[in-house]
Amino acid sequence: MHKVYDKAQTPYQQALAAGILTEAKQQELAAIYDGLNPTLLLSWSEPLKLDTLG
Repeated sequence: MHKVYDKAQTPYQQALAAGILTEAKQQELAAIYDGLNPTLLLSWSEPLKLDTLG
């Protein structure tokens, strides 16, 4: 048996692909998504991880 998986997608990408968003909501989410900086988000989350472990 050979398993075949879909291409990995973020929830944002899944919602766009599903076609369930209005044009206004697509624009709103696109503005948020485009403004995200994964490196900055990671640097913010690291201290939180340490707090919960310690």
